[in-house]
Amino acid sequence: MQSELPSTTAAKLRLRWQQEIALVHEERLPGWEAFFADDPKIKTWMEDLRVRTENSIRDEDAVRFEKELASTIKAWHRINELVAETYRKENPDPELWELRYVRWMKIVFIRFESSMGEFYVVPRTPTRPPRAKHWYTVDEMMFFLRPEMASLLALSGKLPGRPEDLAPPGPGENVLHIDATGPTVRSYYEMYKSKRPRYG
Repeated sequence: MQSELPSTTAAKLRLRWQQEIALVHEERLPGWEAFFADDPKIKTWMEDLRVRTENSIRDEDAVRFEKELASTIKAWHRINELVAETYRKENPDPELWELRYVRWMKIVFIRFESSMGEFYVVPRTPTRPPRAKHWYTVDEMMFFLRPEMASLLALSGKLPGRPEDLAPPGPGENVLHIDATGPTVRSYYEMYKSKRPRYG
C-alpha cells in the first residue's frame, strides 16, 4: 500500500520543511544548545525564522517559503560554524579534532602524512582545490573511514584518486558513481556506451 502524497500546496511545503529540517538536525554539532542558552538573540533569531516559515506554509507562498527555508538552513550552518570555532579554540591540537567539527571550521586544509603518502583534508568542497594529488573533503574522509572502505583501502595500499584524475571509461564499462560530498552518500551505476557513430 502506497502512502498518499500531500495534495495541497501547504501540505507539500510542510513535508519539504520536515525533510530539510531533519537533514539539518542530523548535521547539528554537539554544543549547539549552549549557544541558545548563552545568547538569547540566537534563540529569538531562530524562532523568528521558524515563525516566518510557518506563515509562508500557511499562506501557501512557495516563493517566500524557499527564501525562509534557505535562511533557516544558512542560520543552522552558521551555528555549526560558531560551535566548530569554539571547539577549535578549546582543542588546539589538530590531530585530535573530530572530523564532524572540522567540516564547519574556517580553515583551508589540514595536511596529513600516512603510510600511503601525503594527503590533504578540506572542510567542504573548495572553490579552489589544494595543489596536491590527493585531497579529500571531510565527508569523503568519513566515507573512507567506514570499516568496509578502510579495509578496501588497506588492501589496495594506495590513496584513492579523485574522479577528475581518472581516464574516461571505455564503451560498455559499468561504472559505479559515489558522491560522498553531501550530508548523505549517494551512489548509482552508469553504463558507458560507444561514442562512435553507427552506419547502415
